[in-house]
Amino acid sequence: MKYSEAIAYLDNFSNWEKRAHKLKARFTLTQIRSLMSMMGNPQRSLKAVHIAGTVGKGSVCHMLESVARAAGYSTGLYTSPHLNDIRERVRFDGEMISKKAFGEAVGRVAQFAGRDFDKYTYFEIITAAAIGEFAARGVDIAIIETGLGGRLDATNIVEPLVSVITTIGWDHQHVLGNRMTDIAREKAGIIKSGGRAVSAPQRAPAARVLREVAEKKNAALSFAAPERLVTAVPNACDSAIFRARPKGLPKFDVLLPLEGEFQKINMSVVMETVDALRASGFYIDSEEMKRGFESVEFPGRMELVRPSGGGPDVLLDGAHNETAARALARHLSGRPSKPKIALVVSMMKDKDAESALRELRAISGEIVVAGLPYDRAWEPEPLAKIASIHFRKVRSAPDIATALKKAAETAGANGLVCVTGSLYAVAAAKEVLD
Repeated sequence: MKYSEAIAYLDNFSNWEKRAHKLKARFTLTQIRSLMSMMGNPQRSLKAVHIAGTVGKGSVCHMLESVARAAGYSTGLYTSPHLNDIRERVRFDGEMISKKAFGEAVGRVAQFAGRDFDKYTYFEIITAAAIGEFAARGVDIAIIETGLGGRLDATNIVEPLVSVITTIGWDHQHVLGNRMTDIAREKAGIIKSGGRAVSAPQRAPAARVLREVAEKKNAALSFAAPERLVTAVPNACDSAIFRARPKGLPKFDVLLPLEGEFQKINMSVVMETVDALRASGFYIDSEEMKRGFESVEFPGRMELVRPSGGGPDVLLDGAHNETAARALARHLSGRPSKPKIALVVSMMKDKDAESALRELRAISGEIVVAGLPYDRAWEPEPLAKIASIHFRKVRSAPDIATALKKAAETAGANGLVCVTGSLYAVAAAKEVLD
């Protein structure tokens, strides 16, 4: 199957990512298990790390992959969603899968899935293609991110060496449940019987659930301790410098490319995961961890762009829920230098816009809400009404390009424009800025 044919084929399947406001999500492992069985269960040959969580899971995936690669291991990385190119979801040794290989991987899945577009979903087909390709290439380690939840997510067919759960917060309540314990139980569904699991520090109700599930499954669960493993190193610049103290290894200082002091939580989760992987024969020393952390790239998450044509810097961050918005606000509010900041925000209708905007208010009193070319996205005017509850000055724009111009005028040449609220907003901004 050619790349263009693979894209056309995938577009026939139900895509909850773009139509969550209209589609009733179907979460079950029945179809994906059947599909993988027809493919010969390639997931069983993988040495994998499976990662779930509300915030931080993307950062942990990219950090862990970079660290493993710095140690000389061949890697496969599966994440979602993508920003501008579907191949961003499937990476080998840090590079996107080629168009040729992507088409062939989807083609192999299509041999078994056929044209039964109602039986499988877009996410299930891509997941099967990625896992099949990881197994075919025999990567040393595959890092696999859940799409939504964990227990019934299509990625939960893997049998990982370590199951990792990052910070649990509020998101997708209409699917995962309205209580923190409900959400935690869905995330804990990736913990395997007799397996190893690592968690970020959690709120008490979530931590209790994780312990209960691990005990029931006789799994070894450890909680990362960022206060012991990672500390921020004060500096006069806005650079994120951390001192890492991995278990049983020499300490080292890291200049992390990802902004935000909260990244020390994600770093500690990666370090705890590296420690857990030693039981499976993986060994990564301090120097390799340092190189991996310092070379990590994660487009669209705390990504700082300096436009070549001049104007204010642009910070891109796909914070789309209350927890992520709060983390972003704390980071920008705590920067040593405080430029004038103008916000550009777009959001999806199935997200809690009011809660996210309430948190973002701490960044700036001025906001430009922008439209996106998706049915699932908020129209500018309704979103502006919600924003007016929290912001002193609210403007609207039909698209991200117009919003960026308005925000740049507000921030000034020495200011900062922050684009957030959705990865789709970040993707649109990257297209404009590129």
